Formats: sequence, C-alpha cells, structure tokens
Amino acid sequence: MPSNVSQAIGTAQQFMQQPKNVYEKKLLGVQQNWNVTAEQDGSRSRIGKTLEALGVSIGQNDLEREKQQYEIAQTIAPQFFDKLTNEQKRKLTNAEILANTGEYNLSDNRYAVGVLDKLRGEHLSNQWNQEYTMYSMNQPLANSLEEEHQRYEQFMNGKFDEWQDLNNGTISNQYAFFNGYYDKQAEHVVAVSQSYLDNKERQVQQDRVTTIHSKAVDVGRFFQYSKDLTDEQIDAKLMELQTYVNITQGKNPEIEFNINKDIMETLLEHSADQRIIDRYGEFTDYRGRPIKETLNPVDYRDRVVAKGQQIANQQALQDQKELDAFTSVGALDAEYTRLQNSDKLEDKEKARRWSTKYYQRRKELEIEEKQRQARMLKEQTVRGTEEWRTGQLTQMIRNTLKEDWAGVIPQTEKELDAMGLGGLVALNQAMLPILDELAQAGDDAGLARLAKQPIMAKGMQAYFKNHLDIDLTRGVMSPAIELALKYAGRDGNYIKQVVGEQYAPDVTALKLLVDTNGVEQGMQIYREGRQRLDNTDEKKRITDEIKLSPKGDIQVYDLYWDAETPYTYSPEKLPPDMIKDTEELAIRYRAFGFSTEQSLEMARIATQQKYVAVNGVFIPTIDYQKIVNMNTPRTNEALEYAIRVFTNDYVSPARWFSNGSDVYLSVTENGTPKSYSLKQIINQVDYSTQWFKDHPSEDNNSNSDVTYDSVVDEVLYSDGRTD
Repeated sequence: MPSNVSQAIGTAQQFMQQPKNVYEKKLLGVQQNWNVTAEQDGSRSRIGKTLEALGVSIGQNDLEREKQQYEIAQTIAPQFFDKLTNEQKRKLTNAEILANTGEYNLSDNRYAVGVLDKLRGEHLSNQWNQEYTMYSMNQPLANSLEEEHQRYEQFMNGKFDEWQDLNNGTISNQYAFFNGYYDKQAEHVVAVSQSYLDNKERQVQQDRVTTIHSKAVDVGRFFQYSKDLTDEQIDAKLMELQTYVNITQGKNPEIEFNINKDIMETLLEHSADQRIIDRYGEFTDYRGRPIKETLNPVDYRDRVVAKGQQIANQQALQDQKELDAFTSVGALDAEYTRLQNSDKLEDKEKARRWSTKYYQRRKELEIEEKQRQARMLKEQTVRGTEEWRTGQLTQMIRNTLKEDWAGVIPQTEKELDAMGLGGLVALNQAMLPILDELAQAGDDAGLARLAKQPIMAKGMQAYFKNHLDIDLTRGVMSPAIELALKYAGRDGNYIKQVVGEQYAPDVTALKLLVDTNGVEQGMQIYREGRQRLDNTDEKKRITDEIKLSPKGDIQVYDLYWDAETPYTYSPEKLPPDMIKDTEELAIRYRAFGFSTEQSLEMARIATQQKYVAVNGVFIPTIDYQKIVNMNTPRTNEALEYAIRVFTNDYVSPARWFSNGSDVYLSVTENGTPKSYSLKQIINQVDYSTQWFKDHPSEDNNSNSDVTYDSVVDEVLYSDGRTD
C-alpha cells in the first residue's frame, strides 16, 4: 500500500515538466500469435445455401404462376367480354361474367377482374360519348366552347351517376375501371370541340348568308318601288349593303363570290335596271378590288334587256286582258275612240298598241253565242282524236313559250275544259316532254314564262310531282331538283306555284343548304334531315316544338301605310296560310340542324318576302305583280283604293285566296260572302289608275274625301264588280 509520501511524490511528478517523448518511448506493441485460426464447420454453410436456393425456387415458381395468370386474363377475359350484349356489359358483375369462362376457370384470377373493369370503363365511356354526339345534334348550339365542354361533362357525369345508381357494386377494381374510362377521354373532348367549332362556323356563315340575302332583297324591293332615283341615292343604298358585306366577310373566297353574285342577281330580278347593276359593279369586293372584275355588269345586259322585254310582254298581256274585259261592241268602240282622241300621250300610245288587236276582238264580240256553240259541235268529232288534242295542246304550250298570243290561252281549268281538249290531265301529258326538254337545256326564261300562266303552272306541278317524290326521298341531286332550286333562287315568290305546296318548303330549305354548304354537303345535311322527319316520333317532336314556339312579328310592304317602308304585323293578325308556310319551312330548318329560334327566324324572313299587304289584306307577291304589272307610280295607290272600295272602307273582313289558278278577294258583308276575281281587281286598278291620271288636281293628301268619293262613284258601279 503506498504511503502518503510516495503518493505526494507521484502527484508532484505528474504535474512536473517531463522530457519529450517520454510516453511514446514507453508504449509497447500488442503481442499476437498469428498462427491461431478459428475452427471450421461446413455443415452450416451447406444448410444456408440449400435454404437460399429453395427460397429462390419458390419465388420463381410464384412469379411464373402470376405471369401465367396475367397473360391468360389479358387474352381470355376480353373475348368473353366482347360476346356480351350492351345491357350485359352494363349490368353483370365480374363474378357473374367469370363464372361462365368454362375450362379457363377465371373465377379466382384477380387479373381477369381488373381486365373486365378496364374494358367496362372503356365501353361505357365510348357508348356515352356516342350518345352525346346524337344528343347534341338536337340541342341548340352552345354560346361558347367552354359552355360546350361543361355540357359534355355534365352529360357524361349524369350518365355515370345514373349507371352507378342502378348497378351499385358492379366495379371491383376502381383503378382499372377509371383507367379504361378515361383512356380516350382526351380524344373525345377534342372531337367534341372540333364538332362544336365546325358547327359554330357553319352557323355563323349561314346566319350571315341569310342576313345578307334578306338585306339584298330589301334593297332590291326599295329600287322596285322607288322611281327616278339619282346616282347618289342609288350609291347610298348600295353602300349601306356592301359595307355590311365587307365588314362581316369570311375567309372562303367561293362563299364571298357567291354572296356578291346573289346580290347582283337579286338587284337584277327586282329592278331590271342596268344603271343599278353598273353602279353595284363599281363597289369593292372581298379582295379589295371592284366587283365588276369578277362579275362584269356587261354580262348582265342581255338579261336586263330580257327582263325589260318581260315587262313589255306583261304590258302586252295587260292590254289583252283589258280588251278581253269588254263584253259589248259599243263599250269597246267608245273606249278605243276616246283613246284615239285623247290629248294625253299615254292614251295615244295605248291606242297604237290596241290597233293590232282591236279589230280581232271586235269581231269576236260580234259573233253570237249560238254560232260559237255550233262551231264547237262541228269540231267535236275532230277534237275526239287524241292526236289532234295533243297537237293543239302542244301548240298552245309552244305559243306560251314564244309569248305568241294569237291563239287562245285558257286561264282556268274551266276554260280549258270548255275547249274540249281533254282537260288538265291531257295538258299535263302534253307538257311533260316539253318540260324535260327545257330542263335539260337549262332554259330558265322559257320555264318562267310557263310558270306565270296559271293553267301552265298546274302542268308544271304535275311534272315536279312525277319527279320530286322519288328524287327528294333519295336526297341526290337530279335535273328536277336542280330545276326546282333555280326557281327557288330566281324568284322565291313562284316556288309554290311551280313545284306545288307539298314540295315548296323542302325546295326552299334545300336552296339555303346548297348555297351555304355547297351541293355535296348541302345534300348530305338534307338527307339527314329527311331521315329525322321520316321518323314519326322525331317529326312530332320537332313539329310540336315549332308550333308551340312564338312566331315573331312579320314585316311586309303595306300600300295603305307606306309602300316604301315595311310595316310590322303580329302573328295574331296574319292569315292562316302565312302561319302554315312559316311553320312548314321552320320544321325543315329545325330538322336540318338549326336551332328553333334560327329556324323560325329564317322561315319568317322567307315568308314575309312573298307578300304585299293592303291594310292587313295579304296579297302574294306573284298576284301583286300581275295586278300592278310595272305600271305607273300611282298603281299602288289605285290598288289600295280598289281594296278599300271592295271592303267598304275596310269595315268588311277580307282575305285573299290563291291556289295557282283560282285567285280572288273574299269579302264578308253583313255575314254574306262575296268574291272578286283577279280579273275584276285588275280592271278596277287600271280604271282607278286612269282616273288618278285624269284628275291630277284632286291629290289624295290635299282632299282625300273628295278623291275617295269620286273613285267610289265611278269604280264601284263600273263593269268590274259583281254583287
């Protein structure tokens, strides 16, 4: 045991300064025996390696089995799924489907469950996407692409919720199901977007073409009813129209060219004035170049001349009608003498025109009814031969084409029957080969001349009925359809008289489709629309939708208010024929993919262009043109006074009736119906027009009572009216 001293010394030495490396020198290495080794035991190592190999073998076997199960599921499960009906694919559970896999026994194959869920998701997504495509075709076009996406998403979500409510628990693998459900979602959304953009572009173009055509018709009708316009006034009206065209122009040069061409055609049809055609040619088109560079006004001169000739021919017809209205030689002689001795140039000109027909008409009036009957009996045996009848009818048609009025041209079926030529049936048979000939030759002018003769129009309707029944059902362009479209574009007022009431809505609607989309696509849209209308349930749905929708006001030129400014009428004041025409046309537009609002608007515009009103008495434009016949500026005023006289100052209800051959004004006086034929009305208008010329000092605006009473005294009791 150390002493206190030794401890003190040791402690002192510890804190004393020591020589360098004193500790290093004292350190000694560890002594080892390098020949010693651990004892080896080989049995443990072998056991470890054996267990390791066994584990690997078991793992590889499980992996191979899983791989085999996966491949079987991928190959066999789709085959069984494809064999299922659509209803089974929606309703059967995975267990029910796998229970019928036979020798493959996929009931315990978890991969097969995932494959079925993925396939089910793909199937439902594709099916609902197809259903949306059909659903969207019958819905109004969305206002924006975002709105269309929202509608698509809501539709798909609604279908999914509906399916899940009815088939809860059908999905086993949510991940696999939605992986299949959303697999083609991006493609579907792109397709929906592209379809929307295509339809939106088509709608914009259709709306624009319809609006521009409507504006062009308004401008053309303005020129038709306005006389002695200056170049500045013409340019101002045309500038308003062409500015709208250029501001709204699209990217398709063909459509822009067709728009300018349609305007040129419309101006020609309504004005027949080369000056207006020339002035329009100076305006700038979609290329920033004058329109006359692509639509040369010079090329229209022949047609302007032809239109002017048509007006002249109408004057000849009017003269003949006036001569035919005389029932006695004394009255005819008195009027002819008055015209010859008149100081007015227009009377002398009329006497000159009458001179070639006066003596013929006078001779006709001198022939007694008994002699006419004897002649008819004498010729009856000759008329009995079909060959002779056909020859006479053919000559009558040829004379109408040449506007040769030397022979008798019947105006009604009654007059035709009186000629003993076999009636309307024989006329139709004689007309068919001639119409085929004109259609193949593209003779629009000849067809127009026939269409304006009521009895000939009946024959044309028979021709179109013989062709359009088949051609429109097939939905393929044919000579008959092409000819009908020419009438719809040339003068829409005649389309019902030419093709018949049954086909007029289809032809009018098809004209818009072809003009907007081209022949091929337009016919395709028409075929699809016809298929919808051929489906009884779909047609009823569309018809009810149109009939129950508000029709909107109609604007027509009313001679009572202002012949140069359209007057607005509410649907309640329109005759049934106008409402029916509007609804029938709107039904076609709706079936062709337009919205309800667009369909009614386009039908309204098309209908209102076919009428002129006289204080609520709506006269078809075709009949109006026969009455006024491009006559003096006071003819409109004369027509208004004639209608006023017939309706007892508009007290008696009146309605215009026209079916192509029978045309008259029906007036109900104290509960008693009275009828005034078109010939009577024309006579009254001509008489009133002449009266206004003979009494220029009695201006309607300065002393309307005196003027009106004077017209009543002389018109009411003239030869035109029957009580």
